[in-house]
Amino acid sequence: RELLELRAALEAEGAALAAMRREADDLAAMDDALKAMEADLKAGRLGAEADWRFHDAVAGATGNALLLKTMRSLSDTMKEALGLYRERLLRIPGMGHTLLQDHLEVLEAIRNQDPGAARDRMRAHILRVQDELYG
Repeated sequence: RELLELRAALEAEGAALAAMRREADDLAAMDDALKAMEADLKAGRLGAEADWRFHDAVAGATGNALLLKTMRSLSDTMKEALGLYRERLLRIPGMGHTLLQDHLEVLEAIRNQDPGAARDRMRAHILRVQDELYG
């Protein structure tokens, strides 16, 4: 729960910064991660590594080295948590598609350089996970 609270604060603002500062290669990295996530879901896999890659790409797109370093300092904890979260969440019918759609909406806001929408969509995504796991 504490990790999700930290992520909601850090990653929501990170998504807003990414929307303002993203470059074409950042968008390509996010696209690639989401394509891998979709392929994993179709193959019955969790997609946790692709999930991490997406969030890492958003952090990289912020242009804020300290934010990126903070995210990467949490990488082992986050990768483990993402696997556990996704294992539990994907037991809920339709949740795999819902989570993928959340990520696609974050990417759309970043692509459209809409920091308010990026912030709101990232926060909503992380709060959805928190609500599903912890009520």
